[in-house]
Amino acid sequence: MNTVKVAVTGAAGQIGYALLFRIASGSVFGPDTKVELQLLELEPALPALEGVKMELDDCAFPLLQKITTTSDAGVAMSHAPSIPKNRWFAMTALDENRARRQLAERSGSDISDVKNLCIWGNHSATQYPDFYNASIYGKPVTEVIQDEGWLQGDFIKSVQQRGAAIIKARGASSAASAANAVVDTIQRLNNPTPEGEWFSTAIPSDGSYGIPEGIMFSYPLRSLGNYEYEVVQSLELNEFGQQKVQATREELEMEREAVSDIMG
Repeated sequence: MNTVKVAVTGAAGQIGYALLFRIASGSVFGPDTKVELQLLELEPALPALEGVKMELDDCAFPLLQKITTTSDAGVAMSHAPSIPKNRWFAMTALDENRARRQLAERSGSDISDVKNLCIWGNHSATQYPDFYNASIYGKPVTEVIQDEGWLQGDFIKSVQQRGAAIIKARGASSAASAANAVVDTIQRLNNPTPEGEWFSTAIPSDGSYGIPEGIMFSYPLRSLGNYEYEVVQSLELNEFGQQKVQATREELEMEREAVSDIMG
C-alpha cells in the first residue's frame, strides 16, 4: 500500500475543514493509499487547528497514518528545495468550474459539453477565463454564444467576482465548492487527460507564454498521469487575451515582490 504526504495550508479555515476529512477518508487518493497530513496555519490559529486534528483522530480513518500541525512555513515551496517543483500547485479549478457553469447556463447546454475553459493567471479579480479557446458541443464558444460583448464583459466579471457574490449571499466564503475543486485538481493531475482536452491549475512557471519563471501562474495543463503534466503550448491568445494575461501577470509580479522578504 502506498503512502502520500499532503501539505495543506490554511488547514483550520473553512476550506481546509471541508477538505481534510475527504482526504483522510480515502475519497481523494483512493482506498489503497495511506495518508500523512502536514497542516500549516498561522500561529494564532493553532488552537483551532488542534481542534481539527482532534476531530480527524476521532473519525478513526484507517488510512490516516499521521497528522503534523505547525505554523512553520518550512513546509512551503521556497523553503523546501528537496521537493520537486512539479509537486507544488495552486488551485484555479474552482474558477474553471464556475466559468464552465456560466457558459453552460448561457448556452442551455450541459456542463459536460463545455470543455477546455482555461483560467490564466491569478486566483483573483484579474484572472482571465479564456472563452476564446474553449468549446461547447465541440464548437468554439463564440459560435455557440454569439454575444461577444457579454463574453468579454459580464461573463468575465461574474467569474472574477463569484467568490465575493457568494460571501454576500451566505455570509461566508465558498468553502464546500472550493474543497470540491481541490479534489478535482488532484484527480485531474493524477489521471491522464483525454486527448485534445486540458484543465486549469497554477504551477511554478517554466517561462511558457512569456511568464517569468518560478512565479505561480495558472496555465492550461494536460496530465500525463501520476502528477506529471505539461503546459499546453499551442493556444493562440488574441489581442484581448494578451491584455488580460498581461494584467494578471503584472498583479502576480507585484504580489511576489510584496512577499520577497518571506520567500528569501
